Amino acid sequence: MTDLFHFFSKLEQDRWSGEVQVTASEGNAFLVFLEGEFLYAYRPLDRAVEKLQEVRWLRMPPEQVTQGAVSWEAIVLQLLRENREKEAKLVRHLKSDRYEIFFRIFFWTNVDLIPIPDDSAFSPSLELSFYSPRSISRLLNEAKARLEEWPKIQKRIGSSHRVFACRVPSSELEKEENRQKDAVDQALERFSDTAGIVLQGDARFSDEQIELLRLCDGHNNVQDIIRKSYSGEFLTLRRLIELWDQGAVGPRDEDSSRSHGSKSPLSFKELKAGFLVCVFVAAVSGFFFWSQPTPQVDLAPVQSALEIYRGVHGRYPLTLQELQLSRVIAGQSFDGLAYRLVSLDRYELEWEWR
Repeated sequence: MTDLFHFFSKLEQDRWSGEVQVTASEGNAFLVFLEGEFLYAYRPLDRAVEKLQEVRWLRMPPEQVTQGAVSWEAIVLQLLRENREKEAKLVRHLKSDRYEIFFRIFFWTNVDLIPIPDDSAFSPSLELSFYSPRSISRLLNEAKARLEEWPKIQKRIGSSHRVFACRVPSSELEKEENRQKDAVDQALERFSDTAGIVLQGDARFSDEQIELLRLCDGHNNVQDIIRKSYSGEFLTLRRLIELWDQGAVGPRDEDSSRSHGSKSPLSFKELKAGFLVCVFVAAVSGFFFWSQPTPQVDLAPVQSALEIYRGVHGRYPLTLQELQLSRVIAGQSFDGLAYRLVSLDRYELEWEWR
């Protein structure tokens, strides 16, 4: 493994240009460098086409065209022509996939590197000009981080047969999809100048996260999710854990009632929380709650229920429907209330005037 780091560091020091052919027991790849910086990577053409066919939103060129392609540049050109309306999304995918290929070789065994220098005035073709050069040193730092992080990810996920379910309503995902414009792979490029990117508007999820949320349907296990995701095993699992920590997904075996919206028997902690809410509502609100015409009075028991929900689950609910399904609060109408989860520990709740 040290040889790999030494090899790529030497390319950077020598400001080397050309292509490196990578062969290993697990597969083959081609890496392209320009004056000591990483440009892009691609798989053998037949494998590259096979991998692209797994991307559900991508329109592939006719089979005879892809079979007749003699270079990666030719395939990219055809992809851009077939996906003009999704060009930005396609470019993001291609730029992200180059990293996935680069980092994957650090997990391979018996890796053989064959440098093929280009002594001419090497420059990327026009079709691939969207590939911006990247510092090899930063890439190597990320590779080291991944090697250290991988065992922790495996331990956290537990089993490849574990089933995850999305906790975000499909209607909310559709809104997120419409708002989301450019994710530029935040998790992947945390070492680059895009690390501080802010999502457009008030979108909470990137395109990649939304794709993963849809795969967490309560039926796909981790192995299925990895196979159906086009982001690669490492990034898929890293994002899955991030969404898990945000409360957007959860293992079905841990929280099937919230995943599917069914009403299962309440735990002692939930029963205790519900009892405390009822006592609080009866003692504090009482007759005052029912007699006052001002609607703002109704916010008090809902706010108290939200605090108790957070005490039980470690976060505020994603929606008021989720609060209602938890049965922490009973007999309370949420009609006319506008609720928005700003972050895991902050929400906005107000009357929606019409």
